[in-house]
Amino acid sequence: MMIRYAGFTILTKCDGCGQPVPLNGPFRAVRCAACRREVVIAPDSLAGLCNDFEEEREELHDGEAYRGTLMGSGYFEYSYQRMEPRCGSCKAPLPMPAPDTDGPLPCPRCGVLHQVYPAPPWLRKRVPSAIQCLSREREASGDTGPGLVDEDSPAPVVMACPKCGGTLTVTTVSERILRCEYCRSDAYVPDAVWTRLHPVKTAEEWFVRFEGKTAAETAAADRRRDEAEELIALKNWRRRRPLRGAKRSLAAYGIVGAVMLAIIVLILMMRFSFGPYAGNEELELLTFRVLIIVSIVGIVMATVVGSLQFQLAYRFGVAARCKKALAALAAQHDWKHEAAEYRYSIGAVDVRYRGRDIKIHPDDDYAIEVGLDSSPFYLKTEPPGYPQESLRRFHTGDTRFDEFFPIRYAEPYCIERIQRDLAFRKAVLESFFWFMDRWDCRIGLMKVDWWGVGAHLAPGHREPKYGARPRYLYPGEIEPLLEDLIALARMIDDIKQGKAPSPPGA
Repeated sequence: MMIRYAGFTILTKCDGCGQPVPLNGPFRAVRCAACRREVVIAPDSLAGLCNDFEEEREELHDGEAYRGTLMGSGYFEYSYQRMEPRCGSCKAPLPMPAPDTDGPLPCPRCGVLHQVYPAPPWLRKRVPSAIQCLSREREASGDTGPGLVDEDSPAPVVMACPKCGGTLTVTTVSERILRCEYCRSDAYVPDAVWTRLHPVKTAEEWFVRFEGKTAAETAAADRRRDEAEELIALKNWRRRRPLRGAKRSLAAYGIVGAVMLAIIVLILMMRFSFGPYAGNEELELLTFRVLIIVSIVGIVMATVVGSLQFQLAYRFGVAARCKKALAALAAQHDWKHEAAEYRYSIGAVDVRYRGRDIKIHPDDDYAIEVGLDSSPFYLKTEPPGYPQESLRRFHTGDTRFDEFFPIRYAEPYCIERIQRDLAFRKAVLESFFWFMDRWDCRIGLMKVDWWGVGAHLAPGHREPKYGARPRYLYPGEIEPLLEDLIALARMIDDIKQGKAPSPPGA
């Protein structure tokens, strides 16, 4: 197991006074020396720098530093380099401590003490390869909340009140402006006293020991396992599809096929019978010609029937009524009905509605789509699926949900909560079951991804085993499906924010 070290030097900024604040270790909170304000450090920021080093380590030479600026959940000027621990004072190499060391480590040359300790749990969670840390300072609290860094507390300083001459005692926890106990006037602590109690700190190197797989390697291995598991699930996938629309479209083809089959059977019976016409060459030639003619006629009839069905659907059938209903809905809300001028297109609506981007396009894979702001889920009712690299495949343990969505991915934080919080998992499932109960027997395609939630009902949707047919929604289903998808999108947003989603009417 390869052992590797990284040296970090980091400066952040105080949210209050804007002064630079050194971050001399894996700390979740430090105090600004200028205004004494607590600066909280986002764990993901430090963890991200550690993971960045792990990814770029092979490109760095020993002792070579990479410098940069990180902005987002805080401002950080940082550098990291590939090097073994050294003393922050005299730069002498430090002895390599055992992985389980937890305590002071003196420099063999100058005697300056350094703190060696296991990597904090919050860092290990985000950077599994981070094993041990070495720094001059150490975080005071070992609990799960932010803890300020241990500081040497200089002895209190006594000064005289500038108004009455009374004694004022100034400590490290005193405010810059003190109230005199005798004359009740405010006294400003001079810079010399304040600096003595709060000496300015400089950025110092601190080190992290890494072992085992990097976060990227671990994520890649997890991804390969997820994809293999998904492949097995898709091979075994047998979701019952609604056939209401398919039966109608197959009826015409069934009649044509039955007629052709009957003619061919009759001809073959004549050809191979042992009656008086057996061996008649003229009859055999006639039979061959009739078979060719029947085949050609059958192909032509199938083509004509398919074309006729397509034209009738967009002129007089459900597709035409769907187009008319979409036009009426667009007019009701003053929406633009795009592509309505084309004969064989139902058209589309792409607008902002109830604070969300919506798209109604019955000719598309997903007839109605409602926008989401970076959904924590990636769900699809059928392959293929192309989830983001940051997502992980998950199981809810509920057969109905897991079989309905053979493609199931989510953000790691959401998966963790689904697995450990029964109430949260129940709320997630109930949100989707509310929608599935209303549309289950009619859903042809459904997805939830980083852009939005979308669905296409089965009647009229093109499915490979039924061939290409006009796509449509029944006129009365356009608006109810839109409203239900908006409600589902709202519940998914609640799930992302950690709230308890509630279906309409609950």
